[in-house]
Amino acid sequence: MAEPEPERLRRSCVEKLRPAEIGNRFLAILAYLLEEEWTAPRIDALYLSRNGRLRARIGGQVSRKYFPGAVEGLIRDIRGLADVAELGPDEISYLLGRVAGIRRIE
Repeated sequence: MAEPEPERLRRSCVEKLRPAEIGNRFLAILAYLLEEEWTAPRIDALYLSRNGRLRARIGGQVSRKYFPGAVEGLIRDIRGLADVAELGPDEISYLLGRVAGIRRIE
């Protein structure tokens, strides 16, 4: 039986992005979006505040930590990395869809 399309895209993104030389914070965010464990501590949950800022719950902690930058910066970084990692349109759409699915908090 063929692998489901979302899983195929996730695995393709993992294969292309894991070797990328990027900062630990961006790597941790990508790992969260791709459901991987690339960093320690890892991001357990990612949230978007009403002003568009990213917040994360790190390594089982109860509190949420602010990340510098807004979701627009994350999208810009993903698009830039996508060019370098030679992600295709479906892979980019998959990643941006995962960003769009980040839970909003008030």
